[in-house]
Amino acid sequence: MEKRKLSKEELNKILKIKSGMNSQRLQFNINDLPKRSLTPSRLLGFVEGDGTFCISNMVPTFAIKQHSKNIHFFYEIAEFLNKLPYCPEIGPKIDKLNTKPTPGVSPDGPNASILSVTNILQLYNYILPFFKSLRFISRKSVDFQLWELAVKLKTLGHTTNPEGKKCFIEINKYINKRYTTKALVAEAPNLNKINEILNHPPIFDLSSGLSYKALSDIVKVSKKGHSGFGVNVYDNGKLVEGSPFSSYTQAALALGNINISSVISKKIDTDKLYKGRYTFESSV
Repeated sequence: MEKRKLSKEELNKILKIKSGMNSQRLQFNINDLPKRSLTPSRLLGFVEGDGTFCISNMVPTFAIKQHSKNIHFFYEIAEFLNKLPYCPEIGPKIDKLNTKPTPGVSPDGPNASILSVTNILQLYNYILPFFKSLRFISRKSVDFQLWELAVKLKTLGHTTNPEGKKCFIEINKYINKRYTTKALVAEAPNLNKINEILNHPPIFDLSSGLSYKALSDIVKVSKKGHSGFGVNVYDNGKLVEGSPFSSYTQAALALGNINISSVISKKIDTDKLYKGRYTFESSV
């Protein structure tokens, strides 16, 4: 068939048909939708598809990402999570600090929204025991099991000691690199060592009624300094002088640009290159 150029009239006709396709898809009244109660099984299915148990900027996080047209469902999930029972493995019998989950819902790109919980006590006291009571049927269960260990290490204060901090970093690196397409992946965390640490008495006394920050500050004072994570910077695989840096800001300054702190936070422990040469790893 001989090719020919479309006339202006034909092109306008095609564009008119295209602009009318699915034009009403996003226009609906929430109140007209059939009501379905949110059950634990339904939420788990949603999480196995679009949720994540991860560690972001060295902070254990539970999150779900979806198209913004489904944001009404996020508010339903947030309400559901806020009503979960208080069930910590270690801690006071009542929730003295009122750590009920208060998920944040915010935009994440032009057409997406994200629901997330990052407060460590909300995760430990409510989110963790809830999902632990359910049966996963996908590989998300692997992420959850590792995430569970990370949440416990941090909540109970074990990350304030070198061994616990090292194990937490191992989990972080493994979770971040588990879905990489590269041939080399992070070494799996030493589960025996992690469980051995968790069998030790907690560093933080969760039954004291003190806030998590207060408990952290007490340990920092006793250690006479900062007990957080450092940053190793590598230039084409070679450790940059001054590593480990005490913060993302200090690492950014070493590279001559204080504005790349956010870049470091996104690339740390992922093996992703910055400017084609720099990589960042957490350090004890």
